[in-house]
Parts: sequence; C-alpha cells; structure tokens
Amino acid sequence: MSPTLTESSTQLAMSSTIDLSGKTAFIAGVADSTGYGWAIAKALADAGCKIIVGTWPPVLKIFERGLSKGNFDDDSILSDGSKMVIEKVSNFSYLILFFRHLT
Repeated sequence: MSPTLTESSTQLAMSSTIDLSGKTAFIAGVADSTGYGWAIAKALADAGCKIIVGTWPPVLKIFERGLSKGNFDDDSILSDGSKMVIEKVSNFSYLILFFRHLT
C-alpha cells in the first residue's frame, strides 16, 4: 500500500525559511487557483511578499471576476490563517510589450 499524501505534506514551507517582507513579486501565468502560478504566489505571500500577477489576455476578465466574487477565497488562506492579497492583476501581453520598449 502506498503512503497517502496529506494536504500539509504537500504545501510549500517557504515562509519558515525566508523572510521577504517589504518585497514585491510579479508572477506570470496565473489564471486560477489550481496551477503552479497560484502556488508560487501563495508561497511568496506566505513569506511576506506583496503579490502582483500577470495573466493571459483571454482569461484576464474571467480571473478578475473570480477574484471579485470570492471564488478563490478558500485557496487564498496562508499558513498564519490570513488571506493572500493580490495587489494587482495585469494583462501579461501588455507587460511584455512595456518591458521590450524599455530595453
């Protein structure tokens, strides 16, 4: 019989080893609360980062609507019981064009 993974054994434990208070992280590719982008954002928020996410233009409005309706609230709970705050949601294509212009 293989061991059963519990929720606590699969969560990232970054916050216990890294303090990123006062830092801001931009995570690209967040479109819902089930992918790698969300997990990375949550781990960075748990470590103290302010979170800005970039999403693909076709899902931008869907993601923003889900956030405003509270669809991701259960998945936003951090290890201290607080809720992850997403400071800004950006159109990822716009940011790529902006950064290309700067270089």
